[in-house]
Amino acid sequence: MKLHKSFIISLFVSVTLMVVLVSASVVYAVPTKHIIQFGDQLGHNYSPASLDVVVGDTVVWQGDFTIYDLVTISVPNGAAPIGPVRTGNSYSYIVQVPGDYLYKNEAYFSLGMTGSIHAMAIHNGLSNEGREFYLAMLFPNYNTGASQFFFTYAMINTYYENEISISYYDEFGTELPPKIYRVTAKGSLKVPLNRDAMKIDETIDAAQSKSCHITSKRPITVEYLSVGPCSGGSYLALPVVALGKEYVAASFNDNPGE
Repeated sequence: MKLHKSFIISLFVSVTLMVVLVSASVVYAVPTKHIIQFGDQLGHNYSPASLDVVVGDTVVWQGDFTIYDLVTISVPNGAAPIGPVRTGNSYSYIVQVPGDYLYKNEAYFSLGMTGSIHAMAIHNGLSNEGREFYLAMLFPNYNTGASQFFFTYAMINTYYENEISISYYDEFGTELPPKIYRVTAKGSLKVPLNRDAMKIDETIDAAQSKSCHITSKRPITVEYLSVGPCSGGSYLALPVVALGKEYVAASFNDNPGE
Protein backbone atom coordinates (compact mmCIF):
# COMPACT_ATOMS: atom_id res chain seq x y z
CA MET A 1 0.00 0.00 0.00
CA LYS A 2 1.38 3.43 -0.97
CA LEU A 3 0.92 6.40 1.35
CA HIS A 4 1.07 10.15 0.89
CA LYS A 5 2.33 12.39 3.69
CA SER A 6 -1.10 14.05 3.85
CA PHE A 7 -2.53 10.61 4.61
CA ILE A 8 -0.26 10.23 7.64
CA ILE A 9 -1.23 13.70 8.88
CA SER A 10 -4.91 12.84 8.79
CA LEU A 11 -4.56 9.20 9.84
CA PHE A 12 -4.88 9.78 13.58
CA VAL A 13 -8.01 11.95 13.23
CA SER A 14 -9.57 9.70 10.60
CA VAL A 15 -8.94 6.46 12.47
CA THR A 16 -9.94 7.94 15.82
CA LEU A 17 -13.30 8.98 14.40
CA MET A 18 -13.65 5.63 12.66
CA VAL A 19 -12.95 3.70 15.86
CA VAL A 20 -15.50 5.77 17.78
CA LEU A 21 -18.14 5.17 15.12
CA VAL A 22 -17.36 1.49 14.69
CA SER A 23 -17.10 0.73 18.40
CA ALA A 24 -20.56 2.18 18.87
CA SER A 25 -22.09 -0.36 16.49
CA VAL A 26 -19.89 -3.46 16.42
CA VAL A 27 -20.86 -6.49 18.45
CA TYR A 28 -17.69 -8.38 19.31
CA ALA A 29 -19.05 -11.87 18.89
CA VAL A 30 -16.85 -14.62 20.28
CA PRO A 31 -16.47 -17.39 17.68
CA THR A 32 -18.23 -20.61 18.63
CA LYS A 33 -17.13 -24.20 18.03
CA HIS A 34 -19.82 -26.57 16.72
CA ILE A 35 -19.48 -30.37 16.80
CA ILE A 36 -20.98 -32.68 14.16
CA GLN A 37 -20.73 -36.42 14.86
CA PHE A 38 -21.36 -39.44 12.65
CA GLY A 39 -20.90 -43.22 12.51
CA ASP A 40 -21.01 -45.74 15.40
CA GLN A 41 -24.46 -45.51 17.04
CA LEU A 42 -25.43 -42.74 14.62
CA GLY A 43 -24.96 -45.00 11.60
CA HIS A 44 -25.25 -43.26 8.24
CA ASN A 45 -26.30 -39.95 9.76
CA TYR A 46 -24.77 -36.65 10.76
CA SER A 47 -25.79 -35.23 14.13
CA PRO A 48 -26.89 -32.52 13.86
CA ALA A 49 -27.68 -32.81 10.16
CA SER A 50 -28.61 -29.13 9.95
CA LEU A 51 -26.65 -26.37 11.67
CA ASP A 52 -26.93 -22.59 11.98
CA VAL A 53 -23.68 -20.69 12.55
CA VAL A 54 -22.25 -17.17 12.36
CA VAL A 55 -19.33 -16.22 10.11
CA GLY A 56 -16.14 -16.83 12.10
CA ASP A 57 -17.45 -19.96 13.84
CA THR A 58 -15.60 -23.28 13.64
CA VAL A 59 -17.33 -26.53 12.67
CA VAL A 60 -15.70 -29.81 13.72
CA TRP A 61 -16.71 -33.18 12.28
CA GLN A 62 -15.92 -36.16 14.54
CA GLY A 63 -15.98 -39.77 13.33
CA ASP A 64 -14.05 -42.34 11.31
CA PHE A 65 -13.32 -40.76 7.93
CA THR A 66 -11.77 -43.98 6.59
CA ILE A 67 -15.30 -45.45 6.64
CA TYR A 68 -17.34 -42.30 6.11
CA ASP A 69 -15.49 -39.81 3.93
CA LEU A 70 -16.55 -36.16 3.80
CA VAL A 71 -16.92 -34.15 0.58
CA THR A 72 -18.54 -30.93 -0.55
CA ILE A 73 -21.80 -30.73 -2.45
CA SER A 74 -21.82 -26.93 -2.64
CA VAL A 75 -20.56 -23.85 -0.80
CA PRO A 76 -21.16 -20.09 -1.26
CA ASN A 77 -19.06 -18.20 -3.80
CA GLY A 78 -15.67 -17.38 -2.35
CA ALA A 79 -15.80 -20.05 0.36
CA ALA A 80 -13.26 -22.84 0.68
CA PRO A 81 -14.58 -26.35 0.01
CA ILE A 82 -15.34 -28.71 2.88
CA GLY A 83 -12.81 -31.49 2.59
CA PRO A 84 -12.43 -33.89 0.93
CA VAL A 85 -11.47 -35.83 4.07
CA ARG A 86 -10.79 -39.57 3.88
CA THR A 87 -8.54 -40.27 6.88
CA GLY A 88 -8.44 -39.42 10.55
CA ASN A 89 -11.13 -38.87 13.16
CA SER A 90 -11.54 -35.10 13.30
CA TYR A 91 -11.78 -32.27 10.76
CA SER A 92 -12.13 -28.54 11.50
CA TYR A 93 -13.52 -25.89 9.18
CA ILE A 94 -13.71 -22.13 9.86
CA VAL A 95 -16.72 -20.52 8.21
CA GLN A 96 -15.58 -17.36 6.42
CA VAL A 97 -18.43 -16.59 4.01
CA PRO A 98 -22.17 -16.28 4.75
CA GLY A 99 -24.55 -18.58 2.91
CA ASP A 100 -25.50 -22.24 2.67
CA TYR A 101 -23.02 -25.12 2.78
CA LEU A 102 -23.98 -28.66 1.73
CA TYR A 103 -21.84 -31.75 2.28
CA LYS A 104 -22.16 -35.53 2.05
CA ASN A 105 -20.61 -38.95 2.41
CA GLU A 106 -20.04 -40.35 -1.07
CA ALA A 107 -20.73 -43.99 -0.23
CA TYR A 108 -23.98 -43.43 1.68
CA PHE A 109 -25.23 -40.27 0.01
CA SER A 110 -28.14 -42.21 -1.55
CA LEU A 111 -29.17 -43.35 1.94
CA GLY A 112 -29.45 -39.77 3.14
CA MET A 113 -26.01 -39.21 4.67
CA THR A 114 -25.93 -35.48 3.92
CA GLY A 115 -25.73 -32.35 6.01
CA SER A 116 -26.17 -28.61 5.74
CA ILE A 117 -24.78 -25.50 7.40
CA HIS A 118 -26.39 -22.08 7.20
CA ALA A 119 -23.92 -19.28 7.96
CA MET A 120 -25.20 -15.83 8.90
CA ALA A 121 -23.26 -12.60 8.56
CA ILE A 122 -22.99 -10.06 11.35
CA HIS A 123 -24.90 -7.04 10.05
CA ASN A 124 -24.43 -4.60 12.92
CA GLY A 125 -21.22 -2.87 11.88
CA LEU A 126 -17.79 -3.42 10.40
CA SER A 127 -15.69 -6.10 12.02
CA ASN A 128 -12.14 -5.38 13.14
CA GLU A 129 -11.28 -9.08 12.72
CA GLY A 130 -9.67 -10.23 9.49
CA ARG A 131 -6.73 -11.93 7.80
CA GLU A 132 -5.03 -9.00 6.05
CA PHE A 133 -4.07 -5.56 7.39
CA TYR A 134 -1.89 -2.58 6.47
CA LEU A 135 -0.42 -0.33 9.18
CA ALA A 136 0.84 3.22 8.73
CA MET A 137 3.10 4.91 11.28
CA LEU A 138 2.00 7.95 13.28
CA PHE A 139 5.25 9.88 13.44
CA PRO A 140 5.24 12.37 16.36
CA ASN A 141 5.28 16.12 15.68
CA TYR A 142 7.49 16.86 18.69
CA ASN A 143 9.92 14.01 18.35
CA THR A 144 11.22 14.44 14.84
CA GLY A 145 14.82 13.59 15.66
CA ALA A 146 16.20 10.09 15.91
CA SER A 147 15.04 9.25 19.43
CA GLN A 148 16.02 6.13 21.28
CA PHE A 149 12.84 6.51 23.34
CA PHE A 150 10.33 6.31 20.48
CA PHE A 151 8.94 2.81 19.87
CA THR A 152 6.15 1.43 17.70
CA TYR A 153 4.36 -1.92 17.94
CA ALA A 154 1.70 -4.07 16.33
CA MET A 155 -0.54 -5.57 19.02
CA ILE A 156 -2.03 -8.77 17.58
CA ASN A 157 -4.63 -11.06 19.13
CA THR A 158 -5.98 -14.36 17.86
CA TYR A 159 -8.76 -16.65 19.00
CA TYR A 160 -7.32 -19.47 16.89
CA GLU A 161 -4.00 -21.26 16.66
CA ASN A 162 -2.43 -19.15 13.98
CA GLU A 163 0.47 -18.32 11.68
CA ILE A 164 1.05 -14.61 11.13
CA SER A 165 3.27 -12.97 8.49
CA ILE A 166 4.64 -9.42 8.79
CA SER A 167 6.41 -7.73 5.87
CA TYR A 168 7.53 -4.33 4.56
CA TYR A 169 8.42 -2.81 1.17
CA ASP A 170 11.66 -1.64 -0.41
CA GLU A 171 12.19 1.76 -2.05
CA PHE A 172 10.78 0.46 -5.34
CA GLY A 173 7.54 -0.80 -3.78
CA THR A 174 8.49 -4.48 -3.89
CA GLU A 175 7.30 -6.46 -0.89
CA LEU A 176 10.16 -7.96 1.11
CA PRO A 177 10.15 -11.54 2.48
CA PRO A 178 7.95 -11.73 5.59
CA LYS A 179 8.83 -12.73 9.11
CA ILE A 180 6.64 -15.57 10.36
CA TYR A 181 5.17 -15.77 13.86
CA ARG A 182 3.26 -18.74 15.27
CA VAL A 183 0.72 -18.11 18.01
CA THR A 184 -1.30 -20.48 20.17
CA ALA A 185 -5.10 -20.23 20.37
CA LYS A 186 -6.31 -17.26 22.46
CA GLY A 187 -2.77 -15.87 22.32
CA SER A 188 -1.33 -12.45 21.55
CA LEU A 189 1.79 -10.82 20.10
CA LYS A 190 3.52 -7.50 20.73
CA VAL A 191 5.67 -7.06 17.63
CA PRO A 192 8.15 -4.14 17.37
CA LEU A 193 7.69 -2.40 14.03
CA ASN A 194 10.44 -1.32 11.65
CA ARG A 195 10.24 2.48 11.90
CA ASP A 196 12.74 3.05 9.08
CA ALA A 197 10.60 0.99 6.71
CA MET A 198 7.44 2.90 7.69
CA LYS A 199 8.61 6.54 7.89
CA ILE A 200 7.63 8.53 4.82
CA ASP A 201 9.93 11.12 3.26
CA GLU A 202 8.23 14.43 4.07
CA THR A 203 10.26 16.33 1.47
CA ILE A 204 8.33 14.77 -1.39
CA ASP A 205 4.62 14.47 -2.08
CA ALA A 206 4.70 11.31 -4.20
CA ALA A 207 3.13 8.08 -3.04
CA GLN A 208 5.51 5.91 -1.04
CA SER A 209 5.37 2.23 -0.07
CA LYS A 210 5.89 2.86 3.62
CA SER A 211 3.46 0.49 5.27
CA CYS A 212 3.56 -2.71 7.27
CA HIS A 213 1.67 -5.62 5.69
CA ILE A 214 0.19 -8.18 8.09
CA THR A 215 -1.51 -11.41 6.99
CA SER A 216 -2.64 -14.51 8.86
CA LYS A 217 -4.00 -17.97 8.13
CA ARG A 218 -6.96 -17.41 10.48
CA PRO A 219 -8.71 -14.23 11.66
CA ILE A 220 -6.87 -11.84 13.99
CA THR A 221 -7.30 -8.34 15.42
CA VAL A 222 -4.56 -5.72 15.14
CA GLU A 223 -3.84 -2.48 16.98
CA TYR A 224 -1.06 0.04 16.36
CA LEU A 225 0.76 1.47 19.40
CA SER A 226 3.52 4.05 19.72
CA VAL A 227 5.20 5.11 22.97
CA GLY A 228 7.74 7.74 23.95
CA PRO A 229 8.01 11.40 25.02
CA CYS A 230 5.28 13.43 23.28
CA SER A 231 4.75 10.51 20.91
CA GLY A 232 2.13 8.21 22.43
CA GLY A 233 -0.56 7.13 20.00
CA SER A 234 -2.68 4.18 19.00
CA TYR A 235 -5.42 3.10 16.66
CA LEU A 236 -7.53 0.03 15.95
CA ALA A 237 -6.65 -1.35 12.52
CA LEU A 238 -9.45 -2.43 10.20
CA PRO A 239 -8.85 -5.35 7.84
CA VAL A 240 -8.64 -5.05 4.07
CA VAL A 241 -11.99 -6.82 3.74
CA ALA A 242 -13.59 -3.87 5.58
CA LEU A 243 -11.38 -0.91 4.64
CA GLY A 244 -10.16 -1.96 1.19
CA LYS A 245 -6.81 -1.14 -0.40
CA GLU A 246 -7.70 2.00 -2.34
CA TYR A 247 -9.44 4.94 -0.68
CA VAL A 248 -9.11 8.66 -0.05
CA ALA A 249 -8.34 10.11 3.39
CA ALA A 250 -9.67 13.66 3.82
CA SER A 251 -6.92 16.01 5.04
CA PHE A 252 -5.78 19.63 5.00
CA ASN A 253 -3.22 21.21 2.69
CA ASP A 254 0.39 21.39 3.81
CA ASN A 255 1.35 24.67 5.43
CA PRO A 256 4.92 25.55 4.31
CA GLY A 257 7.20 26.29 7.22
CA GLU A 258 4.93 24.64 9.77
